[in-house]
Amino acid sequence: GGGAAADGEGKARPLLASVRPFEYLVVDDSRASGDGDAAGMPASGVAEDEPPAPPPDEVLVMVQVNPDFTDEATMMAEARRMAEHLRGAAAAQGLPLTSLMLQLHSGLSNA
Repeated sequence: GGGAAADGEGKARPLLASVRPFEYLVVDDSRASGDGDAAGMPASGVAEDEPPAPPPDEVLVMVQVNPDFTDEATMMAEARRMAEHLRGAAAAQGLPLTSLMLQLHSGLSNA
């Protein structure tokens, strides 16, 4: 009976039917009662801390270039310089830049 069940470690956890629906509602501090009732939990009471993210295993950078505005030799020379800069910047931050893609696109983006 009751309003709780045991988890895998024997700790009590509430049954869904016994959870107060507004206990986890977050509202503006001026509207909250602070006790988890129907008015909700104050936003200032919510922890902002997140566990540190693990470093990425791989990093992809994609650059879109419109080839209609320059000649191929200039475009490729600029792309090589940009690639060198991006590799150096990634290495300086300890990021494994595994893919660098250059997409040639003439036309409207997001159309």
